[in-house]
Amino acid sequence: MIISHSHRFCFIKTRKTAGTSIEVALAPLLSAEDWISPLEELGASGNIQARPFTRELRKRIDGVRPRNPHLPVSIIDDYFANDTEDYFRFCVERNPWDKAVSAFFWLTKRRGPYKGDTVQEQFLRFAAGPRLASFSDFDMYSADGEVSVNAVLQFDNLREELCDLADKGLIPKIDIQHTRMKSTQRPESSRKLHDFYGDGFDNEASFLVRHTFSREIGHFGYRPFCDMPIPPDAQA
Repeated sequence: MIISHSHRFCFIKTRKTAGTSIEVALAPLLSAEDWISPLEELGASGNIQARPFTRELRKRIDGVRPRNPHLPVSIIDDYFANDTEDYFRFCVERNPWDKAVSAFFWLTKRRGPYKGDTVQEQFLRFAAGPRLASFSDFDMYSADGEVSVNAVLQFDNLREELCDLADKGLIPKIDIQHTRMKSTQRPESSRKLHDFYGDGFDNEASFLVRHTFSREIGHFGYRPFCDMPIPPDAQA
């Protein structure tokens, strides 16, 4: 999360949506009074604004995980509303069928492969398990089923939408093409989504994704697609 008092915006960092790349690009443009969640990629010297933010979180919220980079917008609504009145609030969302594959490879990189003779069998085991639901972020940027941020950018068009916000003066101008983080965690061969969901997107894994991300699919109208275009400036 970023709460920028100098630029009057709040960034809600969702999962597997280039959030780290956006934070790394924005961090050098923040002022001393701005707040950002701790970010390993920035190093100790780049996390100056993180220390006062974690202190504020501990002071205002009992039992909060102050170093959690994926804090929901409800944290702002409930505990920082007076500090952020009229601030522009935004996040990023991603087609669930692609997001699930990205999450699978991210977890595999961190924890080792799932059981299965093929990557398709391993992915189905992931999709049928409890971890898939943890990548549904609808609750992070909504309240009572309604989106409560000013803009939800789309991962597939991220660079253009970030530029549009900057042109409107809502955020600083950034180019995340040169700050791609974690982009090597997903093989290029995995961009063909029908390899995981079947040619008609009608296998069990596809059904599980549709069920788990039903709110995102219903709100944004996401549809499955076979060949995933690779954004030049987005993380895996």
